[in-house]
Amino acid sequence: MPSSSSSPDSSVTIYSESIRPWFAPVVFFVPCFYNYGIIVEQRADATTQSSTLSATTTTSITFGYGMFKPTKRGITTHTVLVKNINPSSVVTGEATWRENITQCGGWGIRYNWNKQTWTYNATFSGPYCEFVEAKGGKSTKFRIVTENPDTVAAILRGE
Repeated sequence: MPSSSSSPDSSVTIYSESIRPWFAPVVFFVPCFYNYGIIVEQRADATTQSSTLSATTTTSITFGYGMFKPTKRGITTHTVLVKNINPSSVVTGEATWRENITQCGGWGIRYNWNKQTWTYNATFSGPYCEFVEAKGGKSTKFRIVTENPDTVAAILRGE
């Protein structure tokens, strides 16, 4: 019976940003909302099956809130494998404070039942990146605030 094992060889951060949300002083008693951030990592995995060794590269994006930065295991963060993102669904834009309230319901982590969209928003207004994650036969749309939407969009499209 063939055996398989997988161990991470290396993890490299290819993009990272962190924003202190305007509402951080208001939620001082909930430290998991002190900082908002995006981390894009590329990990090389070596997989051994029988006597064959193969290497694969996995890129993931983690976004959300944390005490110092978003973590992969936090309840206020989400991690998406880039391979699960439809490249044609990646769009960028800029929202005003009014659009954030009417389209997303405000700031923080929001779910819009009408649009079936999760929003991770830390600013009054500004640039964002939207994408659709297709996983397990289900599609989920995300809108994340970013200081560099074109850079994040290019990474998510695999460019």
